[in-house]
Amino acid sequence: MEERENTVVLFPNLSHRLREKGFDALNKKNFHEALGCFDQLLDYKLQDEHSEFCAVVCLMEIGEWKEAKLRCHTLMRDSEAFNANVLEMYISILVQLNDYKAIAEITDLSIEQNLSEEQKQKLIGLSSFAKKMQSELDGSLSDGEEFADVFQGDDIAKQLQSLQFLKRQGTVHAFPFLRSFLEDEMKHPYVKTSIIHMLMEYNVGEPVTVTKYGQTIKVVPNELQTVKDLQFVQDVLEQLENRVGNENPTLFQAVSAYWLEIQELLFPVKLQPEKSQIWAGALEKLGSERFFVQADDNEIADSYGISFSELGAAYEQLLQVEKEGFLTV
Repeated sequence: MEERENTVVLFPNLSHRLREKGFDALNKKNFHEALGCFDQLLDYKLQDEHSEFCAVVCLMEIGEWKEAKLRCHTLMRDSEAFNANVLEMYISILVQLNDYKAIAEITDLSIEQNLSEEQKQKLIGLSSFAKKMQSELDGSLSDGEEFADVFQGDDIAKQLQSLQFLKRQGTVHAFPFLRSFLEDEMKHPYVKTSIIHMLMEYNVGEPVTVTKYGQTIKVVPNELQTVKDLQFVQDVLEQLENRVGNENPTLFQAVSAYWLEIQELLFPVKLQPEKSQIWAGALEKLGSERFFVQADDNEIADSYGISFSELGAAYEQLLQVEKEGFLTV
């Protein structure tokens, strides 16, 4: 932070330049670029209500609804005066997140502000609607019994549809039927991945046990990293790119996508051993076979510094994950 403060001293026009650049990018609908400018203003404590309002707009446009909710709530809390536009934006975010409890709370508080009679009646109606929706959710999703049979069965399509319904309702936690599903070795790995992603998305901090591909682990969803953020996953892709990226970029792109799909099927368990060279070699072997590229297994193994047996075992593991997850390329 000391470095950043020094930068502000060195560039006294920094605030103006960041604002100008951010507003220009926002007008051009370059939302990521604009957000970067507004975030810098926040980091340097140079933000104002206008720049923070625009930052929330950017977050909404790029689909970062949870961050938008936090920033907008802070904006409302720290504003010197009540702002109906900020309130309307905050309610829009809460509607997107199906957070009816928060909608009821904020509308009840806002009714006490100096508003026109028309605005008050609108908020009263919205509060009533939110409370009704929350009451229905509390009643219908308290134990999730209506979904128990779906997750006891084997209809993958219905299970995925049920997860989407739960997400739309906005009330998500580690229901007993989801826990049982995650622990059952016979249940489909892709559906298990979808369950974990949903629990992560809703910041669930309850530990759950997951059994996949012969492994059983206990995880806390809101502490997990996404597949793309895992260092091991990136290390494998780096090893593979160094070998085939320049020589055959089409193969590299296809096999990279395959690798990420394999990781999604496995998530949150991991392939063993966690040695990037082994899996990069196995991916090159698999990709070469499917793209009819002439390759020698011994040469592949030697190039990655692994044994012939390690290459073969890893290759077979990939095929097993693919088969059980019905993954094709």
